[in-house]
Amino acid sequence: MAQSYGIHAASALAGNMVVRSIMGACLPLSGPSMYGTLGLSWAGTLLGLVEMLCVSVPVAFYFYGYKIRQGSPMIQVITKL
Repeated sequence: MAQSYGIHAASALAGNMVVRSIMGACLPLSGPSMYGTLGLSWAGTLLGLVEMLCVSVPVAFYFYGYKIRQGSPMIQVITKL
């Protein structure tokens, strides 16, 4: 991530840290109620499906990242530096 944003890497890493911290604080609070409501098998299935969706995002960025970055005005400015 730091290499993608160049001189703006600190902002990108800070945003990543905020999202990770919020998820780390909120998800453990919802776990017991989810397992109590859905049961072990459905809660595990739901977590597996969410994980598969989350894994597909970096894979998509790996394959289509160049095209996505070409449309970003910030990346165009960074590449001109």
